[in-house]
Order: sequence, then structure tokens, then C-alpha cells
Amino acid sequence: HAEPVVAGGVVYATSGDGTVSALDAATGGLRWTFRTGGPVQFDHVVMDGTVFVANTSGRLMALDAATGRPRWSRRLHVAGDLVGAAGRLYVWTRSRPWSPDAEVVAIDAASGKRAWAFRPEGQVLNPSPVLAGDVVHVAGEHGMVYALAAASGARKWRFRAGGARDRTYLARAGGVVYAASTDGQVHALEAASGKARWSSEIAGSVGFRPLAAGGAVYLGSRDGTTYALNAASGTRLWRFRAEGERAGYRWGAAVASGLLYITGVDGTLRALDAATGTVRRSFRTGAPIETGPVVAGAFVYAGSSNGDVHAFPA
Repeated sequence: HAEPVVAGGVVYATSGDGTVSALDAATGGLRWTFRTGGPVQFDHVVMDGTVFVANTSGRLMALDAATGRPRWSRRLHVAGDLVGAAGRLYVWTRSRPWSPDAEVVAIDAASGKRAWAFRPEGQVLNPSPVLAGDVVHVAGEHGMVYALAAASGARKWRFRAGGARDRTYLARAGGVVYAASTDGQVHALEAASGKARWSSEIAGSVGFRPLAAGGAVYLGSRDGTTYALNAASGTRLWRFRAEGERAGYRWGAAVASGLLYITGVDGTLRALDAATGTVRRSFRTGAPIETGPVVAGAFVYAGSSNGDVHAFPA
């Protein structure tokens, strides 16, 4: 369920049975495994020589990246992907599993101790990842984007990016946060002030985290279409539609060397010309690609629904 993370020549991957695996990035050789004791469904973080991972059984753990040995563990009902920055983890949590009340918690990465918490307005059923840095950005399920002080969690500003029932997804590049909601609205916001640089719209319903890279913003819609917008103006550059109707598919994207790698609704990994959207090549495996793509060095890494991790030549 979670994207692989590549760091220091190692691919760190998790599986639905709760196993964390460290693989040699060049060969796929197994370096170590660790069982967390519960299913892993959320993205993990590798930071400062530590792998941070959370399972759905209510446990957040820090593992030594070189050996897989635990450094600390704490009880926490994590409800979304982990994010790390400047010695802290930022994560959505719940007081109990499947509670509609969720909050963002900042955790000291070295000790596992809680630093602060922020609860947005209303209920949050499906939290989106947090964007962390000098300002922590949070998107809710009511069309709202919040900016929080990294040191205290105090709210700095908020911006309505969608309707009262719309989920919002975030990406950041430099000093700009791109907010895309399920109603197709896309906004470029000043990260420090929340002021809108531009607002645009796509024809589809955004259902995944955008990608901002190389002067463009790439978005995936629920119907399998990929859109490219000009990052400076919001004007549409191109769109590409992948055929298929696979339920629950997960759109992902990565950019490298003028190519946009995307996972499609048909389970295929494609390399598109980042400037035009033209298909350059595609990769198909025995089972649909579900996670990634992640580009590192000469390889593109992705995970498939049968539990395999794949390394393709970029």
C-alpha cells in the first residue's frame, strides 16, 4: 500500500502483512526485515539514519536504517502517511481507530515524544498527507488548507480551496503550495502568506496528491487522466487518458530527465514526455502496479499488487 523509499543505496519497502524490508537498490538483495506486528498501509519516512513506520494496529516505530533494530516505539493510532522534516514527524492521528475526529500531531523524531497537536474544523475521514518545512501545511476534507507554525502548531492562515464536501490534496515546490480538490479546482498559494497566485480548473475529479516539478504541476483524476498545468500561470499544457476501470487504483508520478513516470488505471507504468504528454514507453508486470513510481539514480522503483518490488531502468 505504501510507496517505497530510496535512501543511501537502499530501497525501504513495506507490505500489507506489516513487514519492513531493506533491499539493495542496485540488486534487490535483502539486507534486513522487521515485522511491526500489524498491517502497514501508510507511507513511511527515512530520515537521519532512521526508518519511521506506523501500522494499523496502533503502533508507531523508529528503526535503525542500517540494521532494522528498533530505536523506539509508541502507541499511536496513525491515520495517514508519515511526513518528516527538521527532526520531527508530522502525522494524522485518531483517539481510536476509525474515529471521525482526527488531528495532526508533531512528534520529536529522536525520542518519539509529542510536541504539539492541531485539530481542523469538522470531521476528517480520509486524511491527506501533511506538507512540512518552515511552515506546516495541512489539507482537510472540507475544502480547507491550513498553514501551521512548525514550532508550535499555531495557525498562521487558512484558504478555502474547494467546496464544503471536497477533499484537498497538496504539493509544494519552493515557496508555493499547490492545492487541488476533488471538484477539480487547483490553486497556487504563497506558502508563507496563503495568498493565491492563480486559480485554475480541470475537467476531472482530483483524487491523488499532485506533483510539482520542472515548471509544471501534474495531477491525476479518478477516471485515469493525467493533467499537466503550467506552474506559473495554471494554464493547461496537456492531458493523457489511460484506458481501464480498475477499482481503487492509485495514481502516482515522478519526474526525471524530461520524463514523467505515472501509474495508470490499467496497472501499467508509463514514461511520458514531460513537456507534451506523449508516451515514450511503458512497463507492464504480471500484476498491476500499485505503488510508486520512485526515481533514484538509474532506476525507477514501483510495487505491484502481488507484493513484488520492481526496479526498471530509467
